[in-house]
Amino acid sequence: MTNEKLHELARIAHSNAKAKGFWETARPEKESLILVVTELAEALEAARANKFCTKQHFAEALNIYREIGRENIIPNEVSGAFNIYFNDFCRGTFEEEIADTLIRILDFAESRKDVFQVEEMLEASDTQGSFYIPMAIFDITAHVMKDELNEAIYLLQLLSLQKGFDLILWARMKMKYNETRGYKHGKQF
Repeated sequence: MTNEKLHELARIAHSNAKAKGFWETARPEKESLILVVTELAEALEAARANKFCTKQHFAEALNIYREIGRENIIPNEVSGAFNIYFNDFCRGTFEEEIADTLIRILDFAESRKDVFQVEEMLEASDTQGSFYIPMAIFDITAHVMKDELNEAIYLLQLLSLQKGFDLILWARMKMKYNETRGYKHGKQF
């Protein structure tokens, strides 16, 4: 995970959020931070319910996602297939909720033009630790509530590595899914 890649994803996440109406008016910082926390709570609930995406379902969703990039075959059919597959097998899973957490952080960080320093943190750390999900979620939440977003992203990356999924790829796939959703994803804020 490079800082450059995070900045690229942050620009996309913020652009998508603006296009869906989330930034029509200025959003208070505390609102943005608590919305990140709600994603963490959803990730914890998914883990409690043992809702993890299987490697097979992820591979299928990834194959369809990659086809979307080719777009020389009937794009609406491919995009529609991806949305159906992602919704049926990936939505509500731990991995998807952790990706949502990252997307929310990146959106907020881009709104303020924050500078990422996660790459340096990852290079300086031992990424071989073991994470008990409730404690990891607590630690990430504590950093979010203190507006320590680099630290939160760092812990999200360590958690995803330990749980065996590519956080950046999941975030890209979830953002692709979000592009098809309605105004404010049907929510008030």
